[in-house]
Amino acid sequence: MFFEFQTHVVKESEVADHCCTFALSDRTKDYTSSCSHLHQNSCSHCEELDTVLECLMEVSKTINYDNDDQRDDTMYTISEVNDCFMYAKCQSCSGMKKKHILRSVNQDMARKSVLENLKEDEMLVERDWAMKFIPMQYRESQSNWFGKRGLNWHVSVATFKYRQALTMHTVLHIFDSAPQDAETSNAVLGNSLEIFHQINPSLTTAYIRSDNAGSFHGASSVCAMPFLSSIVHCKRMDFADPQGGKSICDRKAAHVKSYIRRYVNEGNDVCTAVDFKNALMKSNIKKVSVVVALQPSKSESKKKEPAVFKLPKITTVNNFSFKNGGVQVWRQFEIWQGCHIPAVDNSTTRDLPELTIIDTFLNQQTETEVRQSGIIEAEVPLQEPVRQVNENEVEPLVNDNTVTMGNQSNDDVDSVSEEEMSKLFSCNECIKTFSKYGNLLRHLDIGKHSVKQENKKLSDKSKIEYSRHMEKVNTVTVNSDNFSPGNSNSDLPQGWALKLRRTIKRFTQDQKKYLQEKFDRGEKTGQKYPRI
Repeated sequence: MFFEFQTHVVKESEVADHCCTFALSDRTKDYTSSCSHLHQNSCSHCEELDTVLECLMEVSKTINYDNDDQRDDTMYTISEVNDCFMYAKCQSCSGMKKKHILRSVNQDMARKSVLENLKEDEMLVERDWAMKFIPMQYRESQSNWFGKRGLNWHVSVATFKYRQALTMHTVLHIFDSAPQDAETSNAVLGNSLEIFHQINPSLTTAYIRSDNAGSFHGASSVCAMPFLSSIVHCKRMDFADPQGGKSICDRKAAHVKSYIRRYVNEGNDVCTAVDFKNALMKSNIKKVSVVVALQPSKSESKKKEPAVFKLPKITTVNNFSFKNGGVQVWRQFEIWQGCHIPAVDNSTTRDLPELTIIDTFLNQQTETEVRQSGIIEAEVPLQEPVRQVNENEVEPLVNDNTVTMGNQSNDDVDSVSEEEMSKLFSCNECIKTFSKYGNLLRHLDIGKHSVKQENKKLSDKSKIEYSRHMEKVNTVTVNSDNFSPGNSNSDLPQGWALKLRRTIKRFTQDQKKYLQEKFDRGEKTGQKYPRI
């Protein structure tokens, strides 16, 4: 159900459940967009879910339970389910699941917007701290296997365009020991921007995207963006919704670890950051650069401070644009014009701390070598049309959800026959299939998925077939659709999908007095008071 709900979410819709503009406006001047339509339609699937949950709550009250504990557990479980899913009938419920899906879809529009409008001098940089790399030895004793200290490594992936074709390059920063704080993350990003510019000198503008880790989504990180590099300008910074899915950095990290395991299986050890770099340097991995570095010096960081923006409630804003000497902030992507926050005097700004580079492996090529090898030109354009597949060939494949219909791009799928179906690589996020594994990886990196509704039930199929047969005898039939007019859900308030701030509830004086009495009694008697 929720996969289908994800396919229905759009920027503007007459269904209040599916309209991002209506669901993500918080009724304030800076973060509220007015819809150019009325929300007079309703979705039958969303209504059915609310009805089922309401019936489940009513039935649970009429059941005869064996004891009070069983009744309390059942009521608590059902209430948690309602709190997670049902929001339309009860405004006090959070509706976390559907809210999260809608926010994730809206925030992913920021990445798609950048890729679709990417210019020759611009790049999209996605960054993330990977899980600590555990040192690996070809042969090791059991005593050495325990108590290992992992290596910190950071993944930065740049997507840029060369002659209307997209290509990616990955930069890894390896540390033997380094804190994953905002200071180190800023220094890593500044060094990554310089490396990307060195690989492609035409890149002068960067769009930054990351998850909601504390080292990224903080005032010190956001304020430092305009000053990270004197060559590459950070134009915008976007954050994905928390737990909004894996990014391209996780896939690149998985590929790197597979090369490391292959290197170890050949009889080598990878125990330090230098060993990590040597393993990738001796492998045949492409478009991956490695930097072995030390964390920024603490003494220098105290002397060099960036200009500070005052960003109130920074955890509630997820999009930042750096312009006009300040920063423009939005709660959600493209929901009205945002709020402009002016910066302090730039003359007081000093250089940010930099990494101490120990060793570097730049896997780059000259422009002539790139043209000859076709590494960049072989990348598939984002919007190039594809040759239409024969109708007789597509029909048996559509029933199995294996081939995309309509307009496609060259990275989608080649013309294949039924005998070759076992060789296809399917995307687990949409209905596209590929004849080559490399095309699947490129499709996942670009993130332009084609989705459709889930398969219809047998009863629905029978109704459709019956309708088709009735049309042949010139009988008028009623055309039912998921979206029905005139049944809008008036209980949905504007901004229903926004994330609510968690309220902190303090103990009352009576509760504190009760706990203090129990503690004093235990101190006097020496017996621990039993838990209730």
